[in-house]
Amino acid sequence: MKRVIQACVGGLALVAVGCGPSEELEARGAPSGEVSSGLVGGTDDKLLIYNLNTKHLSSPGTSNDEGTDYKDFVYYMSHSSRPRLPDLIVLQEVNSPGYPSCATFVSFLESVTGANYACRYTNAQGGAAVVYRVARLSYQTETMWTLYKMNPATGVCARDTSSPLWTGLAVRLKDDLNGKYVNVAAVHTPTDDVAGSTEGVGDDCVWTNLKEFNAKLNGLGSAHMKVLAGDFNHRDAYVTSAGHQYFECMYKGTNADLGGCGGTNLQFKDPMYRACAATNSTESAISSCLTANHWTTAHGAIDWRIDFLFVKAYSLTNQYTVKNDDADVARGQLASDAVNYSDHRGQLVLASYYDTAISW
Repeated sequence: MKRVIQACVGGLALVAVGCGPSEELEARGAPSGEVSSGLVGGTDDKLLIYNLNTKHLSSPGTSNDEGTDYKDFVYYMSHSSRPRLPDLIVLQEVNSPGYPSCATFVSFLESVTGANYACRYTNAQGGAAVVYRVARLSYQTETMWTLYKMNPATGVCARDTSSPLWTGLAVRLKDDLNGKYVNVAAVHTPTDDVAGSTEGVGDDCVWTNLKEFNAKLNGLGSAHMKVLAGDFNHRDAYVTSAGHQYFECMYKGTNADLGGCGGTNLQFKDPMYRACAATNSTESAISSCLTANHWTTAHGAIDWRIDFLFVKAYSLTNQYTVKNDDADVARGQLASDAVNYSDHRGQLVLASYYDTAISW
């Protein structure tokens, strides 16, 4: 059942029934149009998937204001210009110790869309979570494990021993409309913490972790779609002194369209890579296209792409990296609004199931 949306008399916001203070929109204002966008869920053989690092669900006017507003991204996903309701949302930095819970995100998403969602989360370092639309997808099982982290003293990858632990999450869901299964990994891997290392391209155990994420996804059982998404804290490419960009080993090993890393390829499709490869032929040109159009964190002259939405699916369409201006406009703000939805940029793709479940 969809939740009823009503207006708070004399208030700025449209919120869920009860108009609790935690649901009120801050002084930046509600969207210029209706909050409940009228979007409906898809009923075909496709899922609309998003990925976002929420920056601890930062939002102005709350006890957790880090200068961004995740609610702008919710408005973007819910805007009437979107093709349908989100089916899957992979998140980072929710339920991290000391920060807002995934329930906060779900409650606000439901108040805006009028649809019901549920969340699986780690409650550990990294704050990995999987949000899904319950009218279509149902929870089956999950697995969590401690990630590898570089030991700065030895330079060796080992299981994290910090407190709280960096934790991986893989969830198995069933599509109740067609009986198919989707396995979803929520990724947030640590940096290396080695003094003097080059952040984003250092030896941070990301490839070791990604191979384990893939194994955990496969361990959940054969599925008609598999998702590997999140904040990898590692760039897809490095830049030479001449300004050319070339893909990192871990990225080559994850992307099905590239050769591999150490003789291994995990066979995931990167929808953003495929969009750039359609109009560019060389590795450097494709990488430059990705940096220009799909960067996820701002880093001066050459921005970084460290957030990824990898999928094993029959086809991928509607891929996009969401600009901060897009979210501002969806909310009814000026495109020049100074408050971004995060310090990372999120991604989306419309993915089609394989007809037959895959074990790889």
